[in-house]
Amino acid sequence: MNCPRCCSTSPYPTKKSAPSSPTCPAPPPTPLWALLERCAAALVGKIGQVASPPGLPLLPAACGPSGRYFSLYVIIAALPTLRAFYHARQIPDTILRHTLADIGRQMALYQQQYGVGGLTLPYWPLVHLRGAIFQLGRLQFQRATINEPVGQALAAAGLPYQAGDPALAVHIPTYYGSVTPAACADSFAQARAFFPRYFPEEPYAIATC
Repeated sequence: MNCPRCCSTSPYPTKKSAPSSPTCPAPPPTPLWALLERCAAALVGKIGQVASPPGLPLLPAACGPSGRYFSLYVIIAALPTLRAFYHARQIPDTILRHTLADIGRQMALYQQQYGVGGLTLPYWPLVHLRGAIFQLGRLQFQRATINEPVGQALAAAGLPYQAGDPALAVHIPTYYGSVTPAACADSFAQARAFFPRYFPEEPYAIATC
């Protein structure tokens, strides 16, 4: 995993590699591997939080397949910690699988657009890996907060909410079937049961799309 100076700068702090062991030799000390370790460590430290970490760096074409799949490598490295987060919250594994299936859909879209495999979305996959978004039926629901424009609109309507209050951001994934009124109603019904059960400390009364 190497490419010419493709990762000399990034928003992630430098971190020393873990020492090798007789059964797990240290990986080759390439710049791209070092960047992978830093990105994975930064992502793991943000799992469970609503606030967004920096997006992954966009690597140049000279990095080849290693660059195109860099986001996927970070996802794989962080997956055990994400699974532990789900288990600690007692969120079913089926929801984890349905949620992460969106990454596969994004890879299919990349293949369709560019004719080669890859996953180079610097922000979107991190939402899934932080435990911030969940596929509930046809729709995705992201743990978020009310932004300033929505907060102003709610205040103008006389509603007791403001910017910074908890809110769910609703997303409609592509490649996942028709968006029917019945499917949407089912998703919102699932969300109304899901978040009070698994995130009781975060009262969600507002959803935006």
